[in-house]
Amino acid sequence: MAECQGITLLVVDDQAMVREAIATMLGLSDDFTVIGQASSGEEAVELAAVLLPDVVLMDVSMPGMGGIAAARTILSTPDAPAILALSTFADAEEVTGMVSAGAGGYITKDSGLEQLTAAIRAVALNGRVFDEAAIESLMADSLGLIAPGRACPDLQSVPALGARYNLTKQEVEVWTLIAHGYDNTEISERLFIALSTVKSHINHLFSKLQVGTRREARALFPGTDPVTAGERLRQR
Repeated sequence: MAECQGITLLVVDDQAMVREAIATMLGLSDDFTVIGQASSGEEAVELAAVLLPDVVLMDVSMPGMGGIAAARTILSTPDAPAILALSTFADAEEVTGMVSAGAGGYITKDSGLEQLTAAIRAVALNGRVFDEAAIESLMADSLGLIAPGRACPDLQSVPALGARYNLTKQEVEVWTLIAHGYDNTEISERLFIALSTVKSHINHLFSKLQVGTRREARALFPGTDPVTAGERLRQR
């Protein structure tokens, strides 16, 4: 495995804008070299075998072969790279899935550049890194609670929701964040997209859902009015 200098990276994300933004941002550092990009789990498996990166930055929720299956396949090979999961949400099931697959860490896409680069260096040296959101999600899940603050969105419903309303993946992600109380600026930061793009997605989303307000959009989302950990404890 690589030392902390010249770490080679394979960036995996099905959203081209996000993938290229991450690759460009990391490519500005002398410590990292992005040697490849993949838009799917299947492509990630192929490129990892050919390019032999030190670290794979793996999106978790992707059509077809998801990040968990791709990580498990890559890590089953000799001299496998380290894998750092990079996801929009710290969903407990996805965090545990990546850990079970052998990933060295899990951080959310709203992490700062300093946190991301530190995590890459750590997993490149066989360390394990989980950001605060991932740790809270795992702790809440082990207690049968929803993490403090905003509830952790249920990504298991994403494919079904997209098919039901003919939504794109990013429209479903925007809807999920709206349902959990995020404003437009927070959605922009969480998804690595421009504020104007958020507004465009919301317009398309509302049109497809046939709603006119955020409240109406929340009402259609499964599992609305999430209970916080503190409220759940008081009910026990």
